[in-house]
Amino acid sequence: LVTVNLNHSGLGALESPALGLLLTAVTNIRGLTTLRLRDCSLGDHGVSRLCSFFDAHELLASAQDSSTAIAMQNDRGSGNSGSGGSGVGGAGLEDATSANEGQLHSTGAAHTLIKIDLGNNSISTEGGCALAAALPFLPALRVLDLGFNQLSSAGLGVLGE
Repeated sequence: LVTVNLNHSGLGALESPALGLLLTAVTNIRGLTTLRLRDCSLGDHGVSRLCSFFDAHELLASAQDSSTAIAMQNDRGSGNSGSGGSGVGGAGLEDATSANEGQLHSTGAAHTLIKIDLGNNSISTEGGCALAAALPFLPALRVLDLGFNQLSSAGLGVLGE
């Protein structure tokens, strides 16, 4: 599977849990090169959620390498077991790692996406900023179609940096 075409799907109208599940499935496809989301009513919120999945893959992959070190550091930590706080690691990190195990072992679509079509999705400067923040996590991206959105010159400037 190299192309996912969800044009005109009304994706943005889905409830948050359903949108999250669909975005998780799409962004976990290995070898995905083209993602077409034109006319999906995503808006700034939907685009921000999509972008969070791209950088989450990078963050989770690096967390896999460092989670053992963090857990070991917490084990020999303060020795105040009655302090009530579990700190940064402990069960919270293990739970997050277990919940995202599929993502941890997958590079997902972030490394292979060449084209993303987000045309006509009511994306403004806020969504443009989210996209700009996600670009470093999309190393193969060559085409980002944002036609027929409401990006201001400031939003376009952020994307151009």
